[in-house]
Amino acid sequence: MVRCEVCGREIRGKPYRRIIEGAKVIVCEQCARFGKEEWTPTPSTPPPRPRPQRRDEVEAAESLVPVEGYGSLIRRARERLGLEPKELAQLLGEKLSTVKKLEREEFVPDRTLAQKIKRILKVDVLTRETVRTTIFTAPPRTPTLGDLIKLKEKKEESSSAALSAFKGL
Repeated sequence: MVRCEVCGREIRGKPYRRIIEGAKVIVCEQCARFGKEEWTPTPSTPPPRPRPQRRDEVEAAESLVPVEGYGSLIRRARERLGLEPKELAQLLGEKLSTVKKLEREEFVPDRTLAQKIKRILKVDVLTRETVRTTIFTAPPRTPTLGDLIKLKEKKEESSSAALSAFKGL
């Protein structure tokens, strides 16, 4: 059931596609006189799907951690090249505040920014995280009331079983 987009009546028969005041609408035969131009629907193409990241790329990005003292490394490399923080920011395509935060280690660079820093300053600021395996031992658990009731029931069962075995002798 198709309704006219101008008057709201149910369209019986062929719907008309008209351009009325710049809007493409589907109208009934009576309202078709308000528009002069005909329009044809174009088949919509689905938007391109984003390429899913490969698992190894995601794991590689997650395993990167900043090197120890990366802020001072950046500052020394910048000074070695004779650059002011503002000039480095322009070369990196970042804000001056970002460069200052990097040097104070208040901001950890992402992978793309780390690549820019490596290209310009020849300094690695991210490194792969070394996987440490730690054995987790749970702290000793204090018994709950339910645990105490179960212990008492087990004790009563074992004592009654021992008693019945003793009586059977």
